[in-house]
Amino acid sequence: MNSLQEALSARQLRRHLPVLALLGIITYLLAAQFVLGLPVVYSVVLLLLAAFGVLFFLKPLWGYCALVGIFSAEFILALNAVFTLTKLLGAVVFFSWALEAVFRRSYKLPRTPLLLVVVPLFIATALLSSFAAENIDMVGVRLTTLLQLAALVLITGTIMKDPVQVQRVMWVILLSTFVSVAYGILRVRAGAQSELLGFAVDRNRFGVILALCIPLGFYLYPRSGRLGRPVLLGLIGLFVLAEALTYSRGGFLAMLLTLTLSVLFVMRSHRLRLGLWILLLLIGLGVVMPADYWARMGTILPAVREGQDTVGQRYRFWQISLKMIRDHPLIGVGAGNYVHQFSRYSGIVSLAHGVQVSHNAFLAVAAEQGIPGGVLFAALFVTAFVSLRRGYRRARHRGDDDVADLTICFAVVLLMFLSHCLKGNYEHAKYLWVTLGIAVALEQMSVRRALPEAVGQEGDPQEA
Repeated sequence: MNSLQEALSARQLRRHLPVLALLGIITYLLAAQFVLGLPVVYSVVLLLLAAFGVLFFLKPLWGYCALVGIFSAEFILALNAVFTLTKLLGAVVFFSWALEAVFRRSYKLPRTPLLLVVVPLFIATALLSSFAAENIDMVGVRLTTLLQLAALVLITGTIMKDPVQVQRVMWVILLSTFVSVAYGILRVRAGAQSELLGFAVDRNRFGVILALCIPLGFYLYPRSGRLGRPVLLGLIGLFVLAEALTYSRGGFLAMLLTLTLSVLFVMRSHRLRLGLWILLLLIGLGVVMPADYWARMGTILPAVREGQDTVGQRYRFWQISLKMIRDHPLIGVGAGNYVHQFSRYSGIVSLAHGVQVSHNAFLAVAAEQGIPGGVLFAALFVTAFVSLRRGYRRARHRGDDDVADLTICFAVVLLMFLSHCLKGNYEHAKYLWVTLGIAVALEQMSVRRALPEAVGQEGDPQEA
């Protein structure tokens, strides 16, 4: 009888919960504005953050997906010069994840060299670089960024427990990129910009985001239903076209790399259909794009060989970074202090075009955090590839195609980021650090999914 009464009371509570929640929200907004004196905008922002935290605590994957979904729009969500809404939401996500870990104890710390050794030491080099920094404020800003990126790796590595969850995150990346492309197309049609940038402020950076979506689409295609497969074909076609509309030579190379590697390694089934679709896309691209686009793409090799235009500028910036490394080999010029030291080492007071960056992530980190920091940044890639390799071997040994194919897919993504870090500043790209976290998760996933098989071979201890 008591259990029946409890069930009825719980049902009544759920029935009236929306009304109670609405009354609570109205009461909060009135109290925040008339009692606390908070502006309406601040009150709404606090309410959304609280709702986001509760959502992540109750449904951790939902909150994580919501955070990943706004990464493509990070640059238009800036609250000031160095603070973005993604950082604020990231802090809420981490706090909620910590509550989940403490109260439900559903997460275990992955014991991988990437997470336990390389990431902490990498942050330590940034902290040590503060002794050489002239602008200590920029060290604090950079340390805050690195700590949030490390937390992103930790959260990703622990929250992803099966291939289905990883697939949901992949869909979030694809759909958020689609929204970014649609926004960029509207901007181009309105005459607000001549090249497709999406939510990004840089066409090269947007080109990288488009390129990383290609292997994700190839992986998801055979695992999607009748509705999902046409959607994926459409998204892949749209992203290839959008890549061309950026007029980015770096994006063109990234798309070429991911397309080639996806065809060779990620395409495990439906080879004929996907291969024909890619062939049609490339033929259509050759017909649709004007001659000036192909003329620009044709300048890639001459520019690399002769050091022309922006490629020559990159060579110059690499020399500046090497000078900084030579003068400060151990602890660098200070995390975030490259721009502060740029004019001193270059003799250039200001640039007519571009920004004061090294155009090489490895040199940038080594210049700011010393050679140990640069080596540790390279070690992030090495240990991530090792994790993916271990996960692949375990998964293939037990016939787990989902995990094995995921490791190949994200190995392609990681290789694409590695190639772009050699010519651009992607050391703090959030999708790169998400990929590092997924590498950790896939290694742990391969171990966890192999445990039932191992127990079955050894026998049930309760039956012994």
